[in-house]
Amino acid sequence: MIPILDKVYPERLRVSFLLRCPRIFAVFWRLVEPLLPATTVKKIRIKGYAASSFVEELKEFMAETTIPPFLRSDDKSFLETAEPWGGWVPSGAGVQ
Repeated sequence: MIPILDKVYPERLRVSFLLRCPRIFAVFWRLVEPLLPATTVKKIRIKGYAASSFVEELKEFMAETTIPPFLRSDDKSFLETAEPWGGWVPSGAGVQ
């Protein structure tokens, strides 16, 4: 299916942000980066913890009102009140 999808939908991803990454992540990224196509690498933006390092770039891709407060500020109280904490879990995912 992947060869078919690549021909029909060659650009499924415009940009991907990995925000508030720990410093150790850079080590793993350097190992994986050579294995990825150059066009994919250009679409991935890896940013550190400080909101000032990525918030202006986020605004280039989305309206400021759609950026959640915990990404616009480094105030930890915003992060603690972020909803949903831990992400959305699909209905029935925990049932075995």
